[in-house]
Amino acid sequence: MNKIGEIDWARGCLEITNGKYSDYVARKKKAINRQIELYNLQQKEIFRLEDSIQRKKRQAAAGVTYFRKDNDKLQKGYFQNRATKSSRSAKAMEKRIEHMEKIVLPIIKPQTDRNLNCSDAYGDYAISIQNAVMGYSNTGFALGPFSFTISRGARIALIGNNGSGKSTFIKSIAKKLALLGGAIEHNSSLHMSELFQNYSDYDKDLLVSDYIASVLLDTTDKETTNTLFRFGIDGDMLRSKLRSLSPGERARLQLSIFSLSKINMLLLDEPTNHIDLDGLDMIDAIMDSFQGTIVLASHDRTLLKKLRPTSVFLFANRGISLVDDLESYIKESEADVSRAIKLLGRF
Repeated sequence: MNKIGEIDWARGCLEITNGKYSDYVARKKKAINRQIELYNLQQKEIFRLEDSIQRKKRQAAAGVTYFRKDNDKLQKGYFQNRATKSSRSAKAMEKRIEHMEKIVLPIIKPQTDRNLNCSDAYGDYAISIQNAVMGYSNTGFALGPFSFTISRGARIALIGNNGSGKSTFIKSIAKKLALLGGAIEHNSSLHMSELFQNYSDYDKDLLVSDYIASVLLDTTDKETTNTLFRFGIDGDMLRSKLRSLSPGERARLQLSIFSLSKINMLLLDEPTNHIDLDGLDMIDAIMDSFQGTIVLASHDRTLLKKLRPTSVFLFANRGISLVDDLESYIKESEADVSRAIKLLGRF
């Protein structure tokens, strides 16, 4: 990733910046702080001008109503002339404020508590994979056989090119895709879910409140309302249709339901393909706080590093191999890409 595009809904434009996501986050934070600083400076100037306008108007009013018993016309003319100047000055300052290009205070969304409630009652392992062959009999694509135990609380990173089998692996361990051979055993207390997988099965014209009611048995208890609030799901969002939700709002909705369902295993298949930057921030927070098992397939190096994987599976040449160190693998991959670019430049 070397370019970041952000839709600015307030200004109705698309902003594209060069660099990695981490570079974008740093620049965004700096830009927001600078905008707040400029906003405060402008507000101080507007306050100063408005204070001067009020003083000028008081001077103008005092000059117009000036009266002396001795009928000193020279003195009276002086005050009336000053009143005229004060009135003109006040109007000029009002025009100055009116024609200012107002700096808008950036909208900073309040941070919500995004910790997922997690059931820890599922023994020492989550999934046992025994001589499994994963794939599709109609296409001839197959992975394996291989055996592996995904332990409780493990963080598994799946890396490799598109079409190498990462999604096949996730569908297989979720038992959404039948094995070609071998077996996969789930712990009897395992409760897994895949971000957006369940959401896609529902009518997009459903109200969010109706969708939640269809998934959860009780939507009125205190725990439910508190959890929805923690994930920033307010009354306006509850009255909205599913199709109107932004990717970030959909992520909040799904994760709040996961928290209430007390899942203990989370499957993430290229989550950055389905969410906006707000949703990505939420996924980052989940990476830090979720105590259950996570399986993540992604090309996003920043996200992979935030996962802090206990195991890294490399999918290549219809096979799966373990990578000892993710950081070293990334550096080697970057070096290979640089060498390839230099070779291409010679032609």
